[in-house]
Amino acid sequence: GAWCLSADNQCYAIGHSCNWYTLGGSWYTECGVGASCSTVDYRCYETCYHTASSCADSIPRKNIYQCDYSGHGGRPSCGVTNSLCAGRGDNFPCPTQNAVTSTSVPAPAPVPVPSPTSAPVPTPTPPAAVYVSSVGDPCNWGECGTGAWCKHSVNRCYAVGDSCDGGMCGAGAWCLSASNQCYAIGHACNWYTLVGSWYTECGVGASCSTMDYKCYETCYHTASSCADSIPRKNTYQCDYSGHGGRPSCGITNSLCAGRGDNHPCPTQTAVTSTPEAAPAPVPVPSPTSAPVPTPTPPAAV
Repeated sequence: GAWCLSADNQCYAIGHSCNWYTLGGSWYTECGVGASCSTVDYRCYETCYHTASSCADSIPRKNIYQCDYSGHGGRPSCGVTNSLCAGRGDNFPCPTQNAVTSTSVPAPAPVPVPSPTSAPVPTPTPPAAVYVSSVGDPCNWGECGTGAWCKHSVNRCYAVGDSCDGGMCGAGAWCLSASNQCYAIGHACNWYTLVGSWYTECGVGASCSTMDYKCYETCYHTASSCADSIPRKNTYQCDYSGHGGRPSCGITNSLCAGRGDNHPCPTQTAVTSTPEAAPAPVPVPSPTSAPVPTPTPPAAV
């Protein structure tokens, strides 16, 4: 999912913009080990390698920039080779090791590309539409990658399993009030008992489907669209692209009465407060196996 930029020894996401640099007064682009720079859109495309059963040049793409090894023997790693694929790509590289002696290999001559219209940034910054932020990174237009959620109050990605922020989590997670922890959108609903009956819940940011008992992200109004008109992506998430962008606390739409809700704001500790009665839970069929009161995220979600 990433490539290594040798200039700063840091990893950048597959699909990230290429790194621009100058040499002898000309502009050049590069990605690094694990990716190559396309001269069509100047994005870093994952380098596909041989598997035990397929040659690198026969590996198809998925999600535009990535290699799809499904049906081709699985993703290769260091040590996987294919002697039948000479001239059709490379075997997966192994990490470099410090050696007592080494023979330097001259770097290939860079290929000039057109100079960008504006001054490039030696260490690239993520483009909004492609880069997927990870834990610790700034959020990418209010969203983070798999296993992370956007804490909007600081605009940074936190790990699934971290504490909720003011009774809620950001995009990509929902808050379980019983443990004050954030769980991934698409996670199994939380089961609990009340007066001998089984019930399910998700929490602020998601609702439990009685079809598959998974937590689906709650869609909210944007400035231009009502919540009930927001489509889904990746099964469980709200797709705000083309609908005004992901909303946040303070975004309202007075034309959407009865069609969902505005995005909630984090709860604040007040001097005085009037408690509201919790809605009566709706019983659901008892699960076939003993439920886990506080769910833990499954590996695939």
